[in-house]
Amino acid sequence: MPESLDAVVARLRRQVSQALPILFVGAGFSLDALNRAGGRLPTAKDLTKEFWRIAFPDRPFEDETKLGDAYYAAKASAPKKLLALLRSVLSVDPATLPGFYRVWFSIPWFRCYTLNIDDLEVAVLDAFSLDRHIHSLSGTSNTAGTENKPGSLHVVHLNGALWDDLDEMTFSDPDYAARATRPDLWYDVWSSEILSRPVVFVGTELNESPLWQYVEFRKHRGGKALKELRPGSCLVSPTLNPARQLVLNELNIDWIPMAARDFAEQVLSDLNAEALEGQRLIQARSSADERRRHPHLVADLATDPSPASPEFLLGQEPTWPDIKEGLAVERSCDSHIYELASAVLTSTELSPPLVISGTAGSGKSTSIMRLGLRIAADGIPVYWLDEKSNIEPHGLRELVADTLGPLAILIDDSDLFGRTTSTWARDLPKLRPQVLLAFAVRSTKVDGLLDAETLGLQPLEASMPHLTDEDIDGLLDVLDRHNRLGVLKGRPREEQAAAFRKEAGRQLLVAMIQATSGKKLREKVYEEFQDLSDDKRFLYALVALVHSQRYTLDRDEILIASGRSSNEVLNDLEQLAQRHIIVRDDLYSNYRARHRMIADELVTGMGLRPYVGEVLQGICFAFATRVRPDLARTARPWRRLIRFINHQYLIQITTVTVAREVYAHLEDILTWDYHYWLQRGSLEVEEGDLELATNFLGQARSLAPGDRSVETEWAYLLTKKAARAPNHPSAREWFEEGRETLEDLIQTHGRTDPYPYHVLGSQGLAWARHAALSEVEKRALLAKLLEHLREGLRHHSRADDLRALSKDVEEQWLMTAVRKE
Repeated sequence: MPESLDAVVARLRRQVSQALPILFVGAGFSLDALNRAGGRLPTAKDLTKEFWRIAFPDRPFEDETKLGDAYYAAKASAPKKLLALLRSVLSVDPATLPGFYRVWFSIPWFRCYTLNIDDLEVAVLDAFSLDRHIHSLSGTSNTAGTENKPGSLHVVHLNGALWDDLDEMTFSDPDYAARATRPDLWYDVWSSEILSRPVVFVGTELNESPLWQYVEFRKHRGGKALKELRPGSCLVSPTLNPARQLVLNELNIDWIPMAARDFAEQVLSDLNAEALEGQRLIQARSSADERRRHPHLVADLATDPSPASPEFLLGQEPTWPDIKEGLAVERSCDSHIYELASAVLTSTELSPPLVISGTAGSGKSTSIMRLGLRIAADGIPVYWLDEKSNIEPHGLRELVADTLGPLAILIDDSDLFGRTTSTWARDLPKLRPQVLLAFAVRSTKVDGLLDAETLGLQPLEASMPHLTDEDIDGLLDVLDRHNRLGVLKGRPREEQAAAFRKEAGRQLLVAMIQATSGKKLREKVYEEFQDLSDDKRFLYALVALVHSQRYTLDRDEILIASGRSSNEVLNDLEQLAQRHIIVRDDLYSNYRARHRMIADELVTGMGLRPYVGEVLQGICFAFATRVRPDLARTARPWRRLIRFINHQYLIQITTVTVAREVYAHLEDILTWDYHYWLQRGSLEVEEGDLELATNFLGQARSLAPGDRSVETEWAYLLTKKAARAPNHPSAREWFEEGRETLEDLIQTHGRTDPYPYHVLGSQGLAWARHAALSEVEKRALLAKLLEHLREGLRHHSRADDLRALSKDVEEQWLMTAVRKE
C-alpha cells in the first residue's frame, strides 16, 4: 500500500477507536449482493431500462435516457407496477450475502447514511451476528425498517427506503426539486454532521448532483488563510477522475483506490482492536444516555478530572472543579444553607423542600453545588439534576421509595422542569423522613412553582444575599491569587474593597465584572458583541439566545441552526471558544455563553434584535431534528423544543409575523406532533386569525384527543370566537360549548392549574359585555364567573391576574345590580 494510503489508514484507525466516523454509501456498495429473486442488485443503467419497459413497453430503449426521467415516466404510467418492481429487485437476500458486508457493519460508525433504496442493512442484520443492532430509517417518511434499540447503528436512507410508497422515494429531478422547496430534516442533519465528523464514502464517486449541492458548501470561501478544521475523510472507490480528486482534496477527503470488498478485507478487517475500543465507547455512551434518565451522583461528578478555570472569576459559570479547588469562594450564606439541609437530613419528621432563591448571577448554582459536595463528603448519597438531565418524573419517586437513610436530591435551574417541579416538591417530601429535596431557582419563578399555596406546605427558603465584607475579602484574595483583578490590580485593598462594595448591591456576577473591568455589565457585553464580525455575531446570538433560557447547544446543532455548514463556521466557532466568548464541555457538546446573565443582557439589549428571526428559525429547526414520537416529553430534547416553540415566548421575544414564519419553517418536520399544532394555534388565538386557529387546534385535537392543554385552548378559541362575533348564528353555541369544557377542566384540574379560571373569566366577561343578553342572563353569568374566580383565588392566592380579573367581573356584576334597581 502506498505511504500516503498508510497515513490515511492510520488516521482512520484513530478515528474508529473513538467511534467518530460516519459511513456514507452509494449504489456501488450494494452491487455484490443478490436480491430475493436470485439476481444481482441492478445498477443505475439496469434500473433505467426496467423503468423504461414499464413506461414505454412498445418502444426500444434509448441509451441517453436518465434514471430520474425513466423513473418519472414509469411512476406516471404504471405506479403499482413500478412499486412491485422496486420491491422485487431491491429486496436483498440475506442467505447469499458475502461476508465482507459483516466487516463493514462491525465498525463502530457514528451513523450511516445511504443514497440507496434497497434494504441491504436489514439483510445484514438478518444474515450475521453483530455486536451492535442496526436501526434502519427512511429519511423521507421517518418510518423504520427495524427496531430501535439503545446503542443501535442508525442507517438513514436519505432518498427513501424500500418500504416507502413511491411518493416518498427520491429518484427524479421533480422529486429533488420538491424536496428543495421545504425544510429537509435528514439532509440538513447530514450536511452538518459531515462537516464536524470524519466520513468514509463508499460505493459513490460523489457525482450525484443533489448530493453534491450539500457537499459543495463545505468548501471555504475565504482563501487559504483559514485553518482546516474539517476532519479528514476518505472515499473508497476503484476509480476516480483527476478533476474529482482535486475537488475532494480541497474538502480534506482522501481517495483510497479500492473496491468495497477489498477495503473490508485488507483494511477494515485489520482494525479489530480499534473497532472493539470504539464499540466499548458506544456502549458507554448508550449507558450514559440511559443513566441520564436518572440523577447523577455528586460523588461521581466531583471526580471530573478537568482543571479549575480562572475564567470563572471573569463571569464563567461554575464547574465542579472550580468549587473543589477554591476558585468559587465560600460565602457567608453557605453555612446557613448547609445548616438548613443538615436539619432535614437528621430529622425523624417529614420535612419540606429547601428553596435556594436569588436573582440572575447571584450565585445560586455555586451555592447548591457547594452544598452537594459538603453533604457528599459527609457520606450521604447526593443526586444532581440540571438542564442536561433526561429524568422521567416517576424516577425520583422510585429513588426515594427504594432507599433508606439520609438522601439528598439537588435540582439546579429547577423551573426548567415546569410543573413537574411543583409535583416533586409537593409529593416527594411526604414519602419518608431524612429526604432533602433542594431547588435552586430564580426569585421570580418561586411564586407559582414552589410557594406554600402551590405545594400545600411552607418550604424552607434561603435567599441569596448581597455580598458581605467577608465575601468581598475572599473574592479579592482569589482574584489576586489567580491574576484576575483587572483594573483593581495594584490598588490598595481598601480601594479594591470599595469598588466591590459599590457594586455589591447588585448580583455577584455584576459585582465581579464591573469592579474588575471598570465597565458596566451591559456596556461590556454590548461592546464585546459589536467587536465581532457579522458571522461571529450570528453564532454568538444562536448560543446566547439558547443559553438565556438556561439550555446549551451541541456543535452539530449550531451548524444546523446556522444554515451555513462550512469550514468558515468551524473557524468562527473555534475562535469564539478560544477567546472565551462562548464556552463548551468539549469539542462536540454544551456550547453556551460564559454565564446566563451575560446571555440575558445580550438578548434583552438592542444588539441581538436584527438576528432574532433567523436565529429562532435555526434554533427551532435544530431542536426539532432531535425529537421523535417515542421519546419521553420530559426528555431534554423535548424540553428544549417545547420551550422555544411556546407561543407566549415567541410573542414576548419577537413579532407575530416572525413567529408565524418560525412555525411555517417547522411544519414539514413536526406535522405529526400535537404540541406543535397546539402552540401554532394558540398564537393565532392570542394575536391573529381565529379561522387559522380553528384549523391548527383542530389538528392538535385530532392528534391528542382529550389532552388537557389542547382542550383548554380549544375552549378559549370557542369563547373568543363567540365574544368577537356575538351576532353570529353559532355564537351562543360556541360560548356554551367552551364554557362547559372550561368548567369541566376546573373541576378536574382547578386546584393545580389556574389557567382555565383565567380563560373562563376573561372570555366570559367579554361575552357578557358584547352579547345580546338580557339583564337577568348577564347578571347570572357574571355571578357564576365571580364564583369561579373566587374559587380560583382560594387555590391560587398569588395569581394576580385572577385577582384583577375578579375585580373587573365584580364591578360589571355590580353595574347590572344598579341598572336592575
